Amino acid sequence: MITDLKKLEERFFQIKSRAEADEFIASCGAENAMVSTHDPNGIYNAVSKTCETLIGYKPKDLIGNSPYDYFHPDDFQTILKSHAKVTVRPDIDMVDYRLKMPNGKFKEVTSFSRQVKDPSGLEFILVLTFERS
Repeated sequence: MITDLKKLEERFFQIKSRAEADEFIASCGAENAMVSTHDPNGIYNAVSKTCETLIGYKPKDLIGNSPYDYFHPDDFQTILKSHAKVTVRPDIDMVDYRLKMPNGKFKEVTSFSRQVKDPSGLEFILVLTFERS
């Protein structure tokens, strides 16, 4: 179980396949961070269970949904630009924004996002989101 944010960041940069991403999601134990995978349109495919401690949702509440439903309206354009960069280039993008919690309040977070093409050529987006301190 990876509970240290610095170790999560280091592991994030090493992921090369869907299987590694799934293992990474399962090993995320940091209460102030969550790991997720998304299809190219941004829909949540998988989410670490730590999403519940970070933003109050269970993985089943997010999987199959668009993260755009959870962004603060004032941050929408910033997120849209970040998503566009990640889907076009293999670079890592970092963005600060606010995520809506079940109680309607917003939490300030930072996300690292990057595309991953595994050996079969399948592409998905890997995201590490953590509480801004």
